[in-house]
Amino acid sequence: KPVVRRSCLLILFAAFVFSPAVFADEHECEQPLFPEEIPPRNDVQVQNRVGVPMRDGVILYADVYRPAGEGKWPVLVSRTPYSTERYPTSYRNGVYFARRGYIYVYQDTRGRHESEGKWEPCRDDMNDG
Repeated sequence: KPVVRRSCLLILFAAFVFSPAVFADEHECEQPLFPEEIPPRNDVQVQNRVGVPMRDGVILYADVYRPAGEGKWPVLVSRTPYSTERYPTSYRNGVYFARRGYIYVYQDTRGRHESEGKWEPCRDDMNDG
């Protein structure tokens, strides 16, 4: 077993020493891993307490952040049992995405805060979402 352990250590050492990253051009290391952040491009329109009827008649309420003006925009939906009014994160997220071309719907889950119905954790989330 000591021979196997030494062999594994030797393989790991060789993989590290001879990996391409060791010989990478110094300019490659300065490149960011992700593209630069998308700058804000839109004014934002906010609608609070937008009722969304579920199949059983219960109304779930959401805040909707959207780019101002006409257009078709992709939609992001986020649901929470902790209240859509938890400042500043809820507001900050909605504004961030709306200014970058998304409609952001932030909804209280069933039976929580502004939404109607009885809250039973995880029971109705799949159907309601």
